[in-house]
Amino acid sequence: SWLETMYLENFLYERFRILLLCDHYIALDRHIPNRQQQNDEQSKNGVVHLHCPIDDILQDAILEASHLCDANLGLVPDIVIIDGSNINKITVSLVRSYVHYTLVELLKNAMASSVEKHQQLPESSSPSTIYIKVVQSPQGFIECQIMDQGVGIRSSDTLDRAWKFASSGIEMERWDRINEQQSYSMVRSPLQSLGVGLTLSRMMMRMFGGDITLTSRSQTTTITTHNSNTNDDDDKLSKETQICLDSGCTATLKIGTNDLFMMKTDLEDKTE
Repeated sequence: SWLETMYLENFLYERFRILLLCDHYIALDRHIPNRQQQNDEQSKNGVVHLHCPIDDILQDAILEASHLCDANLGLVPDIVIIDGSNINKITVSLVRSYVHYTLVELLKNAMASSVEKHQQLPESSSPSTIYIKVVQSPQGFIECQIMDQGVGIRSSDTLDRAWKFASSGIEMERWDRINEQQSYSMVRSPLQSLGVGLTLSRMMMRMFGGDITLTSRSQTTTITTHNSNTNDDDDKLSKETQICLDSGCTATLKIGTNDLFMMKTDLEDKTE
């Protein structure tokens, strides 16, 4: 019920807050033994990474999600970063572990959906490509769009379940201990949904002014990319390339551009 969900969210929020304070205190108090490590730590203030490159976090998340997908499904969809040359210029202050966890969750969902659709289509030779686009929005956010061409979100009810604890968009049992073999097998498989990762990810992003949204694409969509040609100083042109996307899902991760911690009253205004 909504009351149980509210109590659970309050409990997890308080746990996140205490954990963050403890981690931050330990990181501030940690001794730096040598000069090289001291130089590496100059861009950090406790657990907060200052001027952290988005491209660096994204590449680490792609690598971890790809390893999980390969180990559990035996296939890894290709991932293409749109306008990748511009991402190197984007830096932001953030708690890196939170953003990394969120990106891995979104990428795992996109990969699993792409592989599932590939298995449903006998004529498909490989899973469809996943596209990632990172932009700086006028509202002051870093927006990371993960666009897959998988099975998509089947209905509005499926989307609602995706944001509920112990529930998800996959219509399977998870927490029924009468059928223990099925429940435990879900725990052993990192790519099978337990209805926890996506909800926790959104909570962590909202703690710092960000958010996560999911949008289903039922029709083919065309997106335009801008690739700058800087090989020749006399011919610095911006070339447009159009990419045709099949139906699927777009997950948009909004990252706040500072390390401001949102109070619980501010989070309640964002609750749907």
